[in-house]
Amino acid sequence: MRKAALATVLATILMTLGAAARAADPAIVIVSHPVADFAAWKKRFDAGKEMRDKAGLTQRYVMRDADKPNVVIVVFEASLENAKKFVSDPGFRERVNKASSSGSAEIKIAIQ
Repeated sequence: MRKAALATVLATILMTLGAAARAADPAIVIVSHPVADFAAWKKRFDAGKEMRDKAGLTQRYVMRDADKPNVVIVVFEASLENAKKFVSDPGFRERVNKASSSGSAEIKIAIQ
């Protein structure tokens, strides 16, 4: 009886830890959009680092499309929860769309 109870407790703990680990799995946020002037955009982008840090995003890459140098591609890593929260913020969408020379951006969240 004790072995069965201990096994149940251990199984419950392992399931709980597994669920917590999955909730903390990293997500990747990919943002791409055209800009009129990369250097000017980069200065404004760099100025927002503290806000992104507070939101739990870690910058991985800031790149330019090899065939279209005025298209920026930014990659962040975050927990899935933080990624969804960040990209769903209307202020974020407004800032990204304003920075885009086309007025819109492609924003994706990817998980493993």
